Amino acid sequence: MQEKIPSRIFRVDELKHLYSDMYTPNGFQASSGEMFKDAIFGRDSLIALLSLYETDEAILWHSTATLHSVAAMRGLEVNPRREEEPGKIAHELRVQSMSGTNPKVYKWLESKFGEYADGVILIWPSVDATPLLISAAAAHCYRHGKEILRKKMGHVKVTIPAEEFGSILRRALNWMVEKIERSRSGLLEYVRGNPEGHKFHVLEDGETSYRNEDGSYPNLSQPIAYLTSQGQAYDALKAAEYIFPGDPDIEKWRSLRASIKNAVISHFWIARDKTFAPAVYRNERTNRLRQLKMCSQVQTSILDSGIFEGMKEEERRYYVGSILESLFTPEFLT
Repeated sequence: MQEKIPSRIFRVDELKHLYSDMYTPNGFQASSGEMFKDAIFGRDSLIALLSLYETDEAILWHSTATLHSVAAMRGLEVNPRREEEPGKIAHELRVQSMSGTNPKVYKWLESKFGEYADGVILIWPSVDATPLLISAAAAHCYRHGKEILRKKMGHVKVTIPAEEFGSILRRALNWMVEKIERSRSGLLEYVRGNPEGHKFHVLEDGETSYRNEDGSYPNLSQPIAYLTSQGQAYDALKAAEYIFPGDPDIEKWRSLRASIKNAVISHFWIARDKTFAPAVYRNERTNRLRQLKMCSQVQTSILDSGIFEGMKEEERRYYVGSILESLFTPEFLT
């Protein structure tokens, strides 16, 4: 049973106090309740940090501590069962000795993914934590300077030597770039390595989060591209230019951003419904891209990105306006 928290509007100083209370010895506790107590989620930690940046009140130690804890969850090797890959940022960390760790959830995760180390679960079923780390790092550098890039950061596995944050970010960026370059559609695509693990590797990762109108699941045996992830990848590639000015790969990053923007319009836009598909996936028989057709509010997530920047005003208004209008259709009115 999830604990119920009354809805209210918080002042900025109250938010900062709440954020302070969310830190544990292992990182930022961005999720609460019986299921998630004392679990550290890479994506959730970064979304919380980025939301605090939007108030322009992200104090230095909050930001540094969060980035440090998430960077410590970086992938080192290829392990399909854990969904681990070099440079990729993990989805979830659970330490058995933490007082709030739910033993039933720990055992379930252990049965699906195995332990990372004795008494430690560390798993990577997340395609979005990696671009979010790059964007959060750029936001930190913009507000607090780039000294953090030279800061040595450790790893969940304490025997792994600490390394500079800038190097960790570069490998995270390389992971994302490689995925986009390998995509025939110019998108950030990912195919899960563990069929017993999470079906969907984004924030909306529930069993029914991505299903067609007829109730069928998308083909998960081939790469799937989530709309949310495209906006996150676009922003991360732009953030990389700020973090690594003068890098020889800057022109490639710009080209990939343009590729993502064009591919989102080409492959996700549903002209009949005047909205974007929440995801695109490959048809099992033809291997061609197919739009996921479902009534969802996921499409609004693309508005948080810069993917519409540089468009002609009329074109931008058309896409953004259509998304907003879709929220006021009968399906979403209660």
